[in-house]
Order: sequence, then structure tokens, then C-alpha cells
Amino acid sequence: MSIDSVGGAGHDAGMTTPRRLLIDPDNACDYHLVSRCVQRAFLCGRDPDTGRDYSHRRRWLVDRLKLLACCFGIEIYAYCIMSNHFHLVARFDPKACRLWSDDEVARRWVDAFPPIEKGKVQEERKPEARELLLGIRSVWSGRGGRPTVQPSGWRGSPCSARNSARTGPKSAWQAGPAGAGSS
Repeated sequence: MSIDSVGGAGHDAGMTTPRRLLIDPDNACDYHLVSRCVQRAFLCGRDPDTGRDYSHRRRWLVDRLKLLACCFGIEIYAYCIMSNHFHLVARFDPKACRLWSDDEVARRWVDAFPPIEKGKVQEERKPEARELLLGIRSVWSGRGGRPTVQPSGWRGSPCSARNSARTGPKSAWQAGPAGAGSS
């Protein structure tokens, strides 16, 4: 399926296509994703203008990709981290996590976005954060997915937990994919 065929009537091909038109809500698909830095910023490697070395960020990014793949049930097939951008080849299966319970969704969300104080993850507050997230589930259903409570110390939006965390199959990272990625 091409982007042109997804755009639909009245969609200007020169404008950005909304995600709801790009992502198939019923079928598993593979995606090539690219994320770039802006304003000549360096993601990894040595910046020739300033001489600063940002190589340590490569490990941060790989670790975060592994964690998020497990939390959101996305299979990562390959990645390539360059000096100012990265490429990611991933599989999204919207049907795979429909059987996840609310407790499982909350656990995965809190693992992805744990409570943080003064830059440190507060492991002892994770159960409290999960309970808070589960406690507002009635607000989700009553307000069309828009909670009125924002858990303190979180870096994410709780309404996204119900939507984002139910995104795909068990991650290939959990099986330890051979040859996936580069460093």
C-alpha cells in the first residue's frame, strides 16, 4: 500500500499524512522509521564544529529502544544509528496485544515511563503509579480516552497508555535477535 493510496479524498500529497491514515489498525505491517536531529545537532559521534564526543548516546539509544520494544510489544528487526539520525525497521501488529489486561497495560506503561524524582527512577513508587493509572481507567471510558488526572512525576501521558501500549506482538528483543542492529 502506498502513501498515495492511503491519503484518501481531499488529502494534499504535498502535506504531511496523518498517522491514522498511515497505520493500518487491523493488519500487521512492517515500517521503516527515521528520526533526525535538527539544527546540525549531533546524535552520536564527534561533532567536528565543537570537538565534543557524543558516542555515549549510542548505548543510551540502543538501551531505550530495547526497553520500549518490550513495553509496547513492537518487534525491532534492525536499526542503524548515524551521527545525526537513526533508522529503525519495526513490525507493528495491532491485534497482538488486544488480549492484554488493563493490569498488563499499566505495568508496561510504568516500565516505559517510571516515576522519577531528581533524575532518578523511583522503583518503590512503581506499584503506586500502576494503581494510579488503573484507578483512572473509569475516567478513560467516561471521557472518550481523555483522563482528567495527570500522575505526578511521569514523563508520559496516561491516556496514551491505553492506546500506545496496546500496539504489537512480543518483542524480538526478548528473544535476543541475532544480528539485529549495529553499534
